[in-house]
Amino acid sequence: YIFYMTPLRKVINKKDSSIKPIWLMRQAGRYLPEFRKIRKQNPNFVKLCLNTNKVKEITLQPIRRYDLDAAIIFSDILMIPWAMNRNVKFIKNFGPSMDPMIPDETLIPKNIDFTKALKPLVNALKTLRKELPTSKCLIGFSGAPWTLACYMIEGHGSKDFIKTRTAIWNSNKWLTELIETLSFYIAEKLEMQALAGADVLMIFDSWSHM
Repeated sequence: YIFYMTPLRKVINKKDSSIKPIWLMRQAGRYLPEFRKIRKQNPNFVKLCLNTNKVKEITLQPIRRYDLDAAIIFSDILMIPWAMNRNVKFIKNFGPSMDPMIPDETLIPKNIDFTKALKPLVNALKTLRKELPTSKCLIGFSGAPWTLACYMIEGHGSKDFIKTRTAIWNSNKWLTELIETLSFYIAEKLEMQALAGADVLMIFDSWSHM
């Protein structure tokens, strides 16, 4: 596997501090009319994230418009809970929703093959790395264990994530097991993306302030 020394990688590896690569956290999104068109035609967000051709197209849309230094693969941090059979849905005017996990009661799925479960993501990354100029960085990502655990225990976003925090206050061994399992899955997903062509990896811990 060959990782191109793109401008962003040069800065990250302290090879060239004079370069100031430009990218945005959410490059493909609602501000793009071409994305809104695809989203309207594909109301099931999870299925959209599992469509190799659509993932590739959406990833490239902001690059075509703004000539940014990096392409961020189009996906979602909740694809790991989806692969763990949590019935993940994205509801209009509400946000992500899933079957909540109940501490000490819900069985934590083990031995999930993420290369198989997220094969469309792998295929999109491989194709993108071949088609993108060597000057363009390809970014892969995952959610952090704590953030994914918050979503999975509450079943949706929250202002306080009280169920998750209560499990911590109670020194819950089940939560520790969930965090450890998620850490393993996250590492597997990140490695999978690197091997498929991503030359920079990001971990989003959206609820770290909790």
